[in-house]
Amino acid sequence: MLAISHFFAGSCSATCTLGAKWILNPYARIMMNYVHTKFSTNINVNDKLNDQEDALTMRAQLDFQLQL
Repeated sequence: MLAISHFFAGSCSATCTLGAKWILNPYARIMMNYVHTKFSTNINVNDKLNDQEDALTMRAQLDFQLQL
Protein backbone atom coordinates (compact mmCIF):
# COMPACT_ATOMS: atom_id res chain seq x y z
CA MET A 1 0.00 0.00 0.00
CA LEU A 2 1.28 3.48 -0.83
CA ALA A 3 -0.29 6.55 0.72
CA ILE A 4 0.55 10.21 0.23
CA SER A 5 -0.74 12.80 2.67
CA HIS A 6 -0.36 16.49 3.51
CA PHE A 7 -0.08 17.09 7.25
CA PHE A 8 1.28 20.67 7.43
CA ALA A 9 0.99 23.50 4.95
CA GLY A 10 3.71 23.00 2.36
CA SER A 11 4.86 19.56 3.53
CA CYS A 12 4.01 16.09 2.30
CA SER A 13 4.64 12.46 3.27
CA ALA A 14 4.64 9.17 1.37
CA THR A 15 4.09 5.86 3.17
CA CYS A 16 4.74 2.31 2.03
CA THR A 17 3.40 -0.67 4.03
CA LEU A 18 4.40 -4.32 3.77
CA GLY A 19 2.40 -6.91 5.73
CA ALA A 20 2.49 -10.59 6.56
CA LYS A 21 -0.06 -12.92 8.16
CA TRP A 22 0.56 -16.31 9.78
CA ILE A 23 -2.56 -18.42 10.36
CA LEU A 24 -1.79 -20.75 13.28
CA ASN A 25 -5.12 -22.61 13.11
CA PRO A 26 -8.74 -21.73 12.16
CA TYR A 27 -9.09 -19.75 15.43
CA ALA A 28 -5.76 -17.90 15.78
CA ARG A 29 -3.50 -15.76 13.61
CA ILE A 30 -0.57 -13.37 13.94
CA MET A 31 -0.18 -10.29 11.73
CA MET A 32 2.85 -8.03 11.24
CA ASN A 33 3.32 -4.78 9.29
CA TYR A 34 6.46 -2.86 8.33
CA VAL A 35 5.78 0.81 7.54
CA HIS A 36 8.29 3.19 5.92
CA THR A 37 7.40 6.89 5.74
CA LYS A 38 9.34 9.55 3.83
CA PHE A 39 8.68 13.23 4.64
CA SER A 40 9.27 16.19 2.33
CA THR A 41 10.69 18.20 5.25
CA ASN A 42 12.70 17.16 8.30
CA ILE A 43 10.85 16.19 11.47
CA ASN A 44 12.21 16.42 15.02
CA VAL A 45 12.15 13.12 16.96
CA ASN A 46 14.07 12.87 20.25
CA ASP A 47 16.11 15.97 19.35
CA LYS A 48 17.21 14.43 16.02
CA LEU A 49 16.13 15.71 12.62
CA ASN A 50 15.03 13.02 10.14
CA ASP A 51 13.18 13.03 6.83
CA GLN A 52 11.97 9.43 7.21
CA GLU A 53 10.78 6.93 9.81
CA ASP A 54 10.28 3.16 10.04
CA ALA A 55 7.81 1.24 12.18
CA LEU A 56 7.22 -2.44 12.87
CA THR A 57 3.82 -3.38 14.29
CA MET A 58 2.54 -6.79 15.35
CA ARG A 59 -0.82 -8.08 16.58
CA ALA A 60 -2.51 -11.37 17.39
CA GLN A 61 -6.13 -12.37 16.98
CA LEU A 62 -7.99 -15.15 18.76
CA ASP A 63 -11.54 -16.23 17.84
CA PHE A 64 -13.63 -18.17 20.36
CA GLN A 65 -17.24 -18.83 21.27
CA LEU A 66 -18.74 -19.08 24.74
CA GLN A 67 -21.01 -22.05 25.36
CA LEU A 68 -23.72 -20.93 27.80
